[in-house]
Amino acid sequence: MTEIPNWWMKGDWFDACSCNVPCPCTFAQAPTGNHCEGIMAYHIREGAFGSVRLDDLAYWRAEIPGRAKAFAEALSGPTTPAGARVQLHNAPGSEVGPGQIATWARASDNEVDAFGFRWNWTGPV
Repeated sequence: MTEIPNWWMKGDWFDACSCNVPCPCTFAQAPTGNHCEGIMAYHIREGAFGSVRLDDLAYWRAEIPGRAKAFAEALSGPTTPAGARVQLHNAPGSEVGPGQIATWARASDNEVDAFGFRWNWTGPV
């Protein structure tokens, strides 16, 4: 019998979807146009799968060649301090849950061809 390696991770999840910014789901509202196409992925800040380190894997970008691709760019503005992100604390919607932080970003690519789902769109860069 093959033994499964121990694994662990600490990180944040992100999604790239077709909704407008800010995403209505964060406020427990229906998605933009009552329809949302998107990908959810994790940024693994720290982690390991057996002896393989997973630190800093999938940060604002996730891709499985030929199946799925999601890229997002964190929002900033003229009054955003250097290195800071536009964030919302304690959002009421289902995306982050109570006491969590939502970081605002814009999806620049969102492509899927897997498990019976298929879409391909590129947002403004």
